[in-house]
Amino acid sequence: MNRIIRCQQQSDLWHAARRGRITGTGIANIMAPPITRKSTRRGRECPAGTEAACREDYRRELVIERIYKRASDHYVSRAMQEGSEREPYARMLYEADTQQVVELVGFALHPEWDWFGCSADGLCGRDGGVELKCPTELVHDSYVADPMVMVDEYKWQVLGNLVCFPERQWWDLVSFNPYPPEEIKLVKSRFHRSDWTEVLKAIEEAAEPFHLEVEAEIARRGMPPTVFDIMPQPQAPEEPEPDAGESGFDANSEAFAYLDAQELVP
Repeated sequence: MNRIIRCQQQSDLWHAARRGRITGTGIANIMAPPITRKSTRRGRECPAGTEAACREDYRRELVIERIYKRASDHYVSRAMQEGSEREPYARMLYEADTQQVVELVGFALHPEWDWFGCSADGLCGRDGGVELKCPTELVHDSYVADPMVMVDEYKWQVLGNLVCFPERQWWDLVSFNPYPPEEIKLVKSRFHRSDWTEVLKAIEEAAEPFHLEVEAEIARRGMPPTVFDIMPQPQAPEEPEPDAGESGFDANSEAFAYLDAQELVP
């Protein structure tokens, strides 16, 4: 059964739910390979084979979040803010394009681990999900030219969703920008679970020892094991899924109304 914390992304509850947990955006750090040549890091010499700096930094970040109960501050650029504001319209266009309803999630936990979760952008039917990105024109166009650029950039985040929803068989990665011609407003790439079985297994095999490393650092400071205070509430019985045309709104008309208002559709 899915363990979902119902909240709006970027809300205070969402930040609290993520705090101290390994999340989809952090998987890339965990999976980063050791360095291949000698380097200097914070004034100390690191021989080849030393763990990647991003992995070390991510472990320290989670240690601080778990002990101090405060989420780490991350810079939010204007482009990132605009991307968040455009996401509802990206979702509506995706619904219109695929003829399916997207169920909002908030934050979902791993089926067994309280310390691992993901901010899934939405669930699609009984088998799928979607991860939405709303980048600048320059970035979006790089995805139009080569969708594998998008896949390489966000694959760990998408795979984190599949880890947390093991019954889902596919997950769409979607980029949206409102300015280009209709044919390329959306760029989509589908991740099929069957194509990523070994990688999904590797993520889980790497995540558990990383979590134990974080807890070992906490114990070294004389602190007790982490207990996460934001947990899913008991779920009501599921109701039958609505058909694509029963979502309560016309995704196609609402999305294009937005684009009309932005003077982006002739």
